[in-house]
Formats: sequence, C-alpha cells, structure tokens
Amino acid sequence: MKKLGLILVTLFLVGCSSFNAKDVMNKALKNLYVAKSVTVELETKVDVGNGIEMAATGILKHNLEDRDFSGSLTFLFMNYEVLYKDGYLYTYDSIDKVKQKVNYEENYDVYEALNFENFNFNLKNYFKNIKTTKKDGNYIISADLNVDSVMKEYEKYERNNDFSSMDYGIKAKKTRFKFIVGPDFQLRSIEFDFNISGGSEYTGNMLERIKFKGSLTFSDINNTKVQLPHDVDEYLEENIFEDALEINTEMNSSGVELNQ
Repeated sequence: MKKLGLILVTLFLVGCSSFNAKDVMNKALKNLYVAKSVTVELETKVDVGNGIEMAATGILKHNLEDRDFSGSLTFLFMNYEVLYKDGYLYTYDSIDKVKQKVNYEENYDVYEALNFENFNFNLKNYFKNIKTTKKDGNYIISADLNVDSVMKEYEKYERNNDFSSMDYGIKAKKTRFKFIVGPDFQLRSIEFDFNISGGSEYTGNMLERIKFKGSLTFSDINNTKVQLPHDVDEYLEENIFEDALEINTEMNSSGVELNQ
C-alpha cells in the first residue's frame, strides 16, 4: 500500500512538472511581440581572459502605444543614455547632453503592420538538451544553444540578403540558457551562461575566447511608461544628422572620398 502511494505521488509530481516547452515558449514570445510596452533589464559579466572581466548593466523601456522608448547602458566607466519622446531624441554619453528632432513614425508604422497571428517558434530548431520543470507556478525551461543551427540560419540570412559571407569559426563549449515563463505565459527572464571562441578573422587576436554570464529580466509588460529626463532643460538642441551631412558634402567637394 505504501509503495502504491509513493508511485501515485511520484506520478503526480512528474505530471505537475512536465509540459510542452515548445508551446510554452511560443506563447511567451508571441505575447512579448504583441505587447504594447515592456521594460527589459540587462545584467552581464564578460570575461575576455587574462584575468580581465567587465560588467555591463542596462535597461530598455519601449512603449508602442505612445511611440517612444528609452535606454541606458553602463559599461566600465562609461554611461550612455538615449530617449525618444514627442518627436525628440535625447542622448547623453557621460559628457554631452543633446536633443534633436527626429521622426521615427515610419519605423513604428512598419512594426505595427507586422502580423504575428501566425507566429510559430520551434525551440528545438535553436536549442538542444531541453529540460523542463515548474516552480511556484512558473514554467522553467533549461537548454543548450545549438550554435551550429544558429550559425546556419545566419549564413542563410546573409546569402538571401546578398551580404558577403565569411568564416566566423565560432565554437562554443558551454551555452546554457534558462527561460522563466509566468503562469500567464509572459516571459519573466532569460538567464545565460556560455563560453565562445572564434577565429582571429572574427574576434581578433585579443578576443579569441569570451565568457558571458548574466540575465535579461522582463517587467511592466503593457504597463511601461517612458518619462522625460528630470534634467531635460540641460539638453542642448542640435541637429547632428544635418551637421554630419554638411561635413560629408564639404569634404566631397574638396575631393575627399568618403565611404558611404
């Protein structure tokens, strides 16, 4: 009788923890693609060897309804911020605060015209060694990135777009990812831990082996708002794009050839 009870409990626990990873990820990514707004936070450490380790943190806020976004990235001793709202692009590079009038309406029109109703993501096309479990109502999917499949897809993309192909020589020893999806099929986070090495043509002699470890966290889905900088009055208005065009034109008229 005790053995029967143990078997029933085991079957119950297995039934609670197993699920179709492809279906869960497909729903989660589709929900993310059709979301009206989202906040994404990045935390990562990059080890390039020889005892050199660099950390980076960032946050991106995107609101499709209001048609604005903001982002910030802190890397080493540099902090870069960008924000687009009400037709103005605000940038800060740890030194200068600049704003300029920019029209991104066409980009948003293209995005909103995309149809995600038939969106279908097959996890097995890009990942292997997939393991699933459930904890506190969340779906947890652990898997290794299938580097060969990803590179083949990218090379196919290059050929289809007439890009010049090159031998990246990328090899990966460890490519573990963990996806956490909520009971509402909203993507909560992606944790990653992988080692990559590449040929000198791709990475250069100093960066032949790189270790990445970190996470992306998704929050405030459909509730993200983008606010103007608190020191918005300190931003000087310029037109960098027109200034760059004028410099390019002047140099060309002087017989200086520039790569477009």
